[in-house]
Amino acid sequence: MGKNSHIVLLGSAGVGAAYASTKALRKYYNVKIVTADTNPSHLVTAYLLSDYFVQIPTVASKEFDDTIIRIINKYNINTYIPYIDLEVYRAAVLFESGKISNKVCLQVKNSSYAEICWDKFSTYNWLKTNGYPTPETFDIKDKNQLKEGYILKPRNGFGSVIQKIPNDKDLKIENFEKLIMQEYCNNPEITIDVHYSKKFDFFAYACRERIETKSGVCTKARIFNDPYLGEIALSLAKKLDLSSFCFQVMNINNEYLITDINPRLGAGTAMSVAIGLDFFAGMFASLWDQNPEIFFNRLKEEKYVTRQYCEFIM
Repeated sequence: MGKNSHIVLLGSAGVGAAYASTKALRKYYNVKIVTADTNPSHLVTAYLLSDYFVQIPTVASKEFDDTIIRIINKYNINTYIPYIDLEVYRAAVLFESGKISNKVCLQVKNSSYAEICWDKFSTYNWLKTNGYPTPETFDIKDKNQLKEGYILKPRNGFGSVIQKIPNDKDLKIENFEKLIMQEYCNNPEITIDVHYSKKFDFFAYACRERIETKSGVCTKARIFNDPYLGEIALSLAKKLDLSSFCFQVMNINNEYLITDINPRLGAGTAMSVAIGLDFFAGMFASLWDQNPEIFFNRLKEEKYVTRQYCEFIM
């Protein structure tokens, strides 16, 4: 597909979603792929399917912005896909400031929307203000504010490690400013993969219930549709101007509550791809003004997907 060749930069290329993106690009499009990561190329699987690789500093470093600008200019990048939330935010700031061309396709061009997703306390405040169901969340300053039965999790970042606050509140914690305290939610944890094309008035979603997780990686999932979660997905897409993204819900008293919004697809999205819902291919279609509908089969009944590790010689 695609009459014109595109030159795509995949940031944070060591993550699973970046590898899934390279697979979709090679399968459906005529492109050149530049992968960038803090690791050397022999530790980045997506490198195997890319044309060029650049090892870069961390997204939190002072050198990051200038490095990304140089890569975009050197390789004539016309599409840039970051895959961690802070990088999504930094990319949007670069776009708004004019430091990268306004012709570069980005998932998120509005830094305020990107920050809402990146900063989990901002996520909570935005959800609450806009009437979405979400667990009570607090910005904590010291140990005296801890509440039994709540959880602590990083205010920023991805793949968050949470701690449940014990009865005696005996936690050895520093840097409270990097944490938020959130109402404890019950399993199952469900991720909703979402695609919305405003131009073609097309919407697709899939709910992924985590049945088994090993070392933070979902290895067994149930994929299904839920009209209520679908309505929330479409509403979030429109209000936050998101096209390809995912969000998580858990529950309290059998009510779904939104715990996180990621302004990009996740590694687990590949499980939805396996049943004919190619959110990665659809993402590029929408970015390049093509109709994404052909990449999405209708999900008529729930499906179960399992994952096994795959080995690559680098």
